[in-house]
Amino acid sequence: MADAAVDQDKSNRLVCALYADLVRADGQPGYASAMQRVVEHHGWRALTWSQFADGDPVLSAQWPQAPAPESAVSVEYPGSELGQVHRFQAEMDEADSAALEAIAEVLVSANALAVKIAAALGAAASPDQADKTMGYATVTETGVLLAADAQFELLMRREYRGWDGRKLPFEVQSNDAVAAHGMVVGGLWVRVRTDGRYLHLGVRPDRRAHQISPREYDIVARLAEGLTFKEIGRQLELAPSTVSTHVYNLYAKLSLNKRSELIAWFQRHKSGQGDG
Repeated sequence: MADAAVDQDKSNRLVCALYADLVRADGQPGYASAMQRVVEHHGWRALTWSQFADGDPVLSAQWPQAPAPESAVSVEYPGSELGQVHRFQAEMDEADSAALEAIAEVLVSANALAVKIAAALGAAASPDQADKTMGYATVTETGVLLAADAQFELLMRREYRGWDGRKLPFEVQSNDAVAAHGMVVGGLWVRVRTDGRYLHLGVRPDRRAHQISPREYDIVARLAEGLTFKEIGRQLELAPSTVSTHVYNLYAKLSLNKRSELIAWFQRHKSGQGDG
């Protein structure tokens, strides 16, 4: 009985330590320290942890750095989100899938909590967090959704009917300009901030129309009619280079990259030009 109590106490302390490794105050889980802790506790030689979402890789961590061989004991455990699977492989002297399954359950549970905390910290740190129309989500670099609030999901489903809620239906741009000024995606305005292995997204309906001057609207309207810079300049009594400057200013304001995107943005917003 005493030995069983000691074993249970060691197990409880391991679980607490693993949660502490993954659920950290800075929002950046310590996968390496958690894996090392498991290997040393059980006396295993190696442990590999791979996470997938609909077949796409989300996470890969191992201790030591060389991954466990294919002959290692392997178990799979479902993630907290639909379509997520965690695969664990351990190189051990005696095959013990039950011990690996128990560790898998703890690590997956701790990881789910760590992601929720990271997402909450990301939303709290957003410069737009006072805007009640904003929705927030945390995703991987490939756009796999890790956590999202109800407002984010509502906005996404309004814009992308039939969206399954697993992966972003658009490519994420992660750079200083998007972090500072956001980007326009369809009828949405999106700010993307990088935080370690996470991307924190803030999304709201695009309200940038009020930033566009009447002159800029006039120019983009003529672009939408298929006119060239030279033709627009002739009609508005402007140099073609001035027209070009206005257009590139619009690209910067709207975080767009080409004429087709600018025209598509105009077509969506022209009916509500005065709405702001």
